[in-house]
Amino acid sequence: MQYPNDRDLLTPPLSLSQFVNIAHQLGTRPDGANKHVQFVMASRQNQRGTQYIVRVNPLMDEPDINPDDFTFIHDYDSIIGFSDNLPFRVPLGIFLVPPFNETLKKESHITGLAYDGQGEQIMVPLHKVPNFALGKVAQRSVTHVFFPRKYIQDAQATITQNEFEVIYDECLRPAIEELLPESTA
Repeated sequence: MQYPNDRDLLTPPLSLSQFVNIAHQLGTRPDGANKHVQFVMASRQNQRGTQYIVRVNPLMDEPDINPDDFTFIHDYDSIIGFSDNLPFRVPLGIFLVPPFNETLKKESHITGLAYDGQGEQIMVPLHKVPNFALGKVAQRSVTHVFFPRKYIQDAQATITQNEFEVIYDECLRPAIEELLPESTA
C-alpha cells in the first residue's frame, strides 16, 4: 500500500461503536475479508477509489466516562479479545496438532484470570496461563484456548502431551465426528 500524504487523507474520527459496526459489516460480507483486515489492522478504508486513514475516538459515545475508571492498554500490531465461546461468523481452521510456535509464551502486557493453589481467582500475565493455539480465523487471527485452573505460580505454562491427547480424543475428535461425520474414518 502506498500512502502519498497521510495528512491529506485523514477522515473525521469514528466513535468506538461506529468503528465496530463498520468492522462487523466488512467482516461479514463475502468479499469483505481483505477490506476488514485493512480497516481493523491497518486503519485504512477505501472510499470512491481513494484510501483514507481511519481514526477512532473511543470517548465519543460516552461523554460521562471518567478516564480514571479505566486502564488503557494498547498494542499496535494485534487485537486481543476474550470469549467463553467461539463467536466467529467466518470459518475457524482447526490445528489438529497445535503448533508450538503459536503458543502464547511471551509477555503481552495483558493479564488474564487464573486460580491460585487455594482455588482463589487471581490476575496473572496472560502468557503465564497454560494455553495452546486451537486454530486460525481468516488465515490470520490465532485463537488460543487457556486453562486458568492449570496455572502454577513460578512454573512454565505448558500443556502436556497426555493432556493434548485427552483434548483431541475427548473434545476435538468427537466434535468433528458429530459435525462432519463424512470426514472421519
